[in-house]
Amino acid sequence: MNEVIKFLWSSGILTYLGILTIFFLFRKKESLKLNLRINKGDMKLTFLIIFGLLALTIIGSITGTIKINIPQEVSSQTLITLVSIGLVVAPTEELLFRGTIQNLFSKRLGVIAGITLASTIFGLVHLRFGGHFAIAAGLTGMAMGITFQKTESIVHPIMIHASMAMMWVLLLTI
Repeated sequence: MNEVIKFLWSSGILTYLGILTIFFLFRKKESLKLNLRINKGDMKLTFLIIFGLLALTIIGSITGTIKINIPQEVSSQTLITLVSIGLVVAPTEELLFRGTIQNLFSKRLGVIAGITLASTIFGLVHLRFGGHFAIAAGLTGMAMGITFQKTESIVHPIMIHASMAMMWVLLLTI
């Protein structure tokens, strides 16, 4: 049993189960909105933001701020990481940062403060990957927060989060 708990902890599964628990506890208590709708106009915005962030990554590479490492081959561990980002990390982090934190701060302090505080916390959580990455994550968090506010759907920030995180795993050393 101890080995199972060590595996769950090291893989981050316990962390994400905790995040989901926090979201569902606050959602009921605070009447947090959570839409899963997708419409054509919102998809245009989502893809525009994804391509805009990709363009900023390319500009960062050209200016030397970001180093792009295109892998010769993708390992099975990298594939597992990519799948877990898309199916576990992005959805649970967005439920926490946009669905819970941004919603709570927006209700109490206003939309701009909600987006700013949730994005700042999101960036700080990613500080373990380095200062440049934390700044990039914070700015991406701002884009996801604005998208969440505009679309009123958690699906769009999840798509942006998954796309950017997978791209960064494949291409970047910040």
